[in-house]
Parts: sequence; C-alpha cells; structure tokens
Amino acid sequence: MRYVNEPRVSAFFLGTSCAVAVIIGRVVWSIASLSCKEGWKNFATLALTAGMILLADAHPFVALVAGVFFRLLVADGRRGSS
Repeated sequence: MRYVNEPRVSAFFLGTSCAVAVIIGRVVWSIASLSCKEGWKNFATLALTAGMILLADAHPFVALVAGVFFRLLVADGRRGSS
C-alpha cells in the first residue's frame, strides 16, 4: 500500500479503467447492433432490459430474466429448422 499515493500509479489505473470502459462499451455496442438487425422484437427486448438496468435501477439478473420472458412472449413461432 505504499505506492497508492504515487502519481504514476494513480495515472496508470486511471488510464486502465478508461480503457476497460471503452472495451466493454465496444462489446456491448457490437452485440446490440447485431441483435437489433433481426427486427423490432429483439430491439424491444434490448430496450426493456437496458431500461430496467439504467432507468429503473433493477438488478441486472432480474432485468435479464425479464428480457428473456418478454422475448418468449413475443416469439414469432419459428422454432429450429424443422
């Protein structure tokens, strides 16, 4: 703990945290853009889940489960390749 107040160490961790935020943002953006190309149902599911997490301050697991159930409710009937 003796290097905690060292300016170079704090600058390193500040830069690292920014890089991690950018990488996570890029991954989320690519997943969201791929998901939303399939139609309004996937976009609505993504919007519901993101809205629950960001606006309603719901736990991410609860929002994910709600998104899965919502997507199952608006399913279009295509199941598999048979």
